[in-house]
Amino acid sequence: MAGQRSRKMIDSLQQTDPDIQHVVVYSKFTVVFFKDDTTGKWHQPGIEGPVYLVRRISEPWYMLVVKNKLGGDAGSAGGDIMDGMDTDWESDSKEMHICYKTGDSTKNVRCLWFAEDAERMKFQASFEIALERYRTGDVGPMAVLHTGKKKKADLKDGEKDKREENDDTAASLFKQFGIKNVGSDCPPVLVTRKNVSQAWYELSDDENFLRMIMQRCQDARDGVEPGKPEKKKDTMAEMREIHEGTEEEKEMKRKKAMF
Repeated sequence: MAGQRSRKMIDSLQQTDPDIQHVVVYSKFTVVFFKDDTTGKWHQPGIEGPVYLVRRISEPWYMLVVKNKLGGDAGSAGGDIMDGMDTDWESDSKEMHICYKTGDSTKNVRCLWFAEDAERMKFQASFEIALERYRTGDVGPMAVLHTGKKKKADLKDGEKDKREENDDTAASLFKQFGIKNVGSDCPPVLVTRKNVSQAWYELSDDENFLRMIMQRCQDARDGVEPGKPEKKKDTMAEMREIHEGTEEEKEMKRKKAMF
């Protein structure tokens, strides 16, 4: 399942950095090149493997990680790449390549090579969004934990708890949409836009979910109402209709039936 794979991915990354909270985007394989500041030439430091753009619960809020499958100590040539984003980052890209320069003068300019340009474009889209958020100052923690409502005894006359109006916990959502909370004995779950976004991201890789969505689209196109069995086609009636009329009309009906 996509959810289990995502959980294993995060668990693996957290062994290196416990502050990693969420994988924004990843690609299964990249080869890293470094640019020599003295000669201006590119060379391979012996780093290749999966590349991740992750969110963290502390600064730097975004980090680019390459888990080196060739071994080596983290932080040294040949080890993992762990580059925390900041406002000083610069980037450039072309087919199958993403190059970037960090704000750390001790680090070489990096270039990521992707085996397929579709993978490069997928990764670059999220990469550029993260950089833009730094440029605009729109970065920070993914969610602020719910601190609870005020007790009625602590409220002044006529005062309302604003947090109650914007309560995003599951209990409030059950009440709002009139759904019976079958798990009322469980602690409330924080629901945020980021949580929902992550859930949709994981579901997009779930074959069963995609098959269900495609079936709903097919049913909608065929006029089948959800929850009701599809109407059986009367094959004999269709055949009789095709063979009725002039030869020209029959040919048109045959072509229409093929599509």
